[in-house]
Amino acid sequence: AYLGKLDIAHELIDINKSAVMIGDTIHDWEIAESLKIDCILIAKGINSKERLLTTSAKVLDHHSELADYLF
Repeated sequence: AYLGKLDIAHELIDINKSAVMIGDTIHDWEIAESLKIDCILIAKGINSKERLLTTSAKVLDHHSELADYLF
């Protein structure tokens, strides 16, 4: 059977632990919302920054900015 990104995420993540989803699409944010975890989106993927900003996720211009939010 085909497992989508959401199915795989639910199998891999332990919701009792701190987690953050890092992605570059609206779908990545939707998965984070489903898992009830934080999400950081990088505006270098197929979705424009403007589109990513319509979500509740933190949106960064470049992956090098992640250190400011993860450490």
